[in-house]
Amino acid sequence: MKIIPYANIFQKTLKDALSDSLLALPHDSAKVAFAPAADLVLRGGKRIRPYLAAIGADDFSRNNLQIALELLHGFALVHDDIMDNSPLRRGSKTVHTEVGNDLALLSGDWLLMLSHEYFSKTNPHEAAQKTWSALQREVLSGQVLDAQLTPQSSMENVLQKTYLKTATYSVTRPLQLGLMATKTTNQQLAWAEAWGTAVGTAFQLMDDLLDTQSDSEEVGKPVLNDIMEGKATHYTAYAQIQKPEKHKAILDTKNIEQIHAFYAEIGAYAATQEVAQKHHETALTLLKNCPLSEKQHNSLFDLLHFLMNRTA
Repeated sequence: MKIIPYANIFQKTLKDALSDSLLALPHDSAKVAFAPAADLVLRGGKRIRPYLAAIGADDFSRNNLQIALELLHGFALVHDDIMDNSPLRRGSKTVHTEVGNDLALLSGDWLLMLSHEYFSKTNPHEAAQKTWSALQREVLSGQVLDAQLTPQSSMENVLQKTYLKTATYSVTRPLQLGLMATKTTNQQLAWAEAWGTAVGTAFQLMDDLLDTQSDSEEVGKPVLNDIMEGKATHYTAYAQIQKPEKHKAILDTKNIEQIHAFYAEIGAYAATQEVAQKHHETALTLLKNCPLSEKQHNSLFDLLHFLMNRTA
C-alpha cells in the first residue's frame, strides 16, 4: 500500500482513538481545552512515521504502534510551535494561538501521555522499549539544538541536529520499531539505521528548501519562516563557511528579502539541494541491497520517491 491511500485509511483509526481519549477525560473543561490539539493531529500530515512502522511490521493492521508514533509527533508539533511562536500549522491556527501557551503545553503533555498509553498496548519487549526511549531522547536532544543553534552555527552542529531531530525520529526508529513487532535480525535493524539516516537527512534538507521556495498556502505556514526565526539550516551553515563576514553583516540587517537573496546568490540553496540529492542516491543504493521482503522494499522505494518529490 502506498502512503496516500494508507494515510486516508489511518485517518479513521486515528480519529477514533482521539475521540475515545477525549471522552475518557474526567472533566468537560479538559475536553474543550484539548480538542484543538486533537484537531491538529487529525488535520493532515504525511503520516510518515506510522507508515514506516507498518512497513517494518509488514502488517498495516498493527494500529497501536502506529497511533503511538503519530500522537508522539502531535506532542512534538504542539510544543515546537510554542517554542517558535508559529501562528500557522497545516494551514490553520496553531494550538497555542487558539488556547494560549499554558493550555497548549498541557495539550502537548496529553498527547505525550496518550502516545505512551498506546505504545504500552503493543506489549513491547525490552529491545522495543529501549528503541522507543531512544527515539524520544534523540528528538528532545534535537529540539534543544534547534532552540540553541543560530544561522552562524557550524555545519557539524546543524547536521547533528538534522540527524537527531529528523533522521532517527522520523525514519530510522519508526521503521525499526515496526521490524521489532515481528521477527527481525540485527542485519535488518542495522540496514534500517543506514537507510533512515540517508532518507531522513535528504528529507530535512528538502524541507528546509521548501520553506524558501513555496508559498504560504501550499506549505501551510509562512514562507521564509526559518529565516525570519533565525533557524540554523544547511544553507546557513554553508554561508557561514563560504562568506562568514558578509553573512554576519547581512544577518544584522534583519531584512528577510536581502538575506534570502544573499543565500541564493552565493549558491547556498543549490549546495543544500546537492547534498540532499547525494543522500537520496545513497538511499537508492541501499535499497538495491535491502534485506527485507520485496513488498517492504517496494513500499520503501515508493515512500522515498514521495518524500523527494513533494511540494508541501
